[in-house]
Amino acid sequence: MRRKLVIALAVCVLAGSADAQERRYRDQIMGTAAPSVFDTNGDGVPAHYVTFQGTSNYGPVHGAFLVEYDFLKMAPHADCPAGTVKVPIVVSASTRAVTVQDSQLFLKDESESARFCLNAQTGSFTMSLKGAFAGGTGRFQGAGGTYQYRGGGQVLVMDKAGLPFGGFSVSTEGVVVLP
Repeated sequence: MRRKLVIALAVCVLAGSADAQERRYRDQIMGTAAPSVFDTNGDGVPAHYVTFQGTSNYGPVHGAFLVEYDFLKMAPHADCPAGTVKVPIVVSASTRAVTVQDSQLFLKDESESARFCLNAQTGSFTMSLKGAFAGGTGRFQGAGGTYQYRGGGQVLVMDKAGLPFGGFSVSTEGVVVLP
């Protein structure tokens, strides 16, 4: 009888460990974006190289990604506050990595969900975007789930081609699903 109980408990423990775990993900990051030489889609317009650092509920985070804006198609839009224009995002980061202590969590932004609203007079902007966690390394290997970030920032200077350099602050919230 005792042997059957031990086997039954072992089966329950093993079966329970196969269930995916959902964990809340939250971070607060700050960073800078500057024009780069990377042309992510071959259209002749360089992407911005974005670096960031901050904190998350998993510990310190830092990372980088590429984003390409279509400044020629800036226009007022219902998604943006009065006095601002929506700047379309062509490519956002393909995949970006958040390094958290001993592991990396990969994030795949959904460019079509992006809202980037710029006040051309002041250089201030707001932004939001949705995406999906797309695996990782270490404890995040095989991770899934979704996230959304919201934030804003300030364009500080423009280069001679009209490409901006600026800083930003963003809060991300989501659910990481661990296998």
